[in-house]
Amino acid sequence: MNIFYKISIDRVNANYISGWCFHRIYPNRPVRLQCYQNNELRAESEASIFREDLESLGIHPTGRCGFELITDADQGLDYSQMVVIRPQGRSVVLADLSKIRSSSAGILRLGELWRLKMKKLPETAVFMHIPKTAGTSFNTLAQSIFPRGTAINHIELLPEANYSPLAKRYNYISGHLRFGQLKEYFDPDKIHFYTILRDPYAHLHSHLKWLIQTAHNPEEKYFKVTNPIIYQLGEKLGRVPFSDKKALSKLVCGLDATEAAFIDNLQTRYFLNQQPERITAGDLDTALDNSRQFRLVGTTEQYEEF
Repeated sequence: MNIFYKISIDRVNANYISGWCFHRIYPNRPVRLQCYQNNELRAESEASIFREDLESLGIHPTGRCGFELITDADQGLDYSQMVVIRPQGRSVVLADLSKIRSSSAGILRLGELWRLKMKKLPETAVFMHIPKTAGTSFNTLAQSIFPRGTAINHIELLPEANYSPLAKRYNYISGHLRFGQLKEYFDPDKIHFYTILRDPYAHLHSHLKWLIQTAHNPEEKYFKVTNPIIYQLGEKLGRVPFSDKKALSKLVCGLDATEAAFIDNLQTRYFLNQQPERITAGDLDTALDNSRQFRLVGTTEQYEEF
């Protein structure tokens, strides 16, 4: 990694890479990034997407340093080969994605495994990342304070078969996975669980707004590539006049099970073992029972105290 640039990779899959990057000396001058596979240019983008978490944490003066690199859908990246990110027109390598993916998938060389073991702290924290609760900011903070190579975010992008070994290699593990999934791979008696909740009305408002903006924001391409259901739901919500009670009631009653999973009591759903079509009072009791297995549950409204 070049000392003049700061870069972080958040999400990686066959057709999509996202994160943030800026020049340490000229942070307000967006960096043009290019992704190469075996010296073949596969994607390029400017690192200028606004990241509220980076601005609020003081990592970047304006927060406009996020990026998304998207490859052709029919010809994804092969991380068994050399995949790197470089500044446009320069040969310097800012990130070697083949190394990142192999570490996440559990294919570690002996030297790398020894290095991580030496860095590992006594305890492991698993963060259940509920969307729109300041979880992204918390992940960014964790990445900055844990020793390099001991924190991993967005494990939902990895195959489930790779979840269990993560606790042996990382001190901080985060993902958009409900508790029922997490406890299958991480023993609550040996690992500390954390999460953040938000006022239900504020959370619903923020989440609906995000869904609508995601479907109409030309800069946001991740879900168009990986989960078109979110795009379609955002477009559907964008056509509903929320001030019309009849139209709103028709929307709520007409949601199918998949759509309801993104809207109906989303925070409660994260604490469940299984995903019901609609949340009931019995599901609330289950969620409360499961919440007691968390070492700490914070709130967005008291984020600093958490």
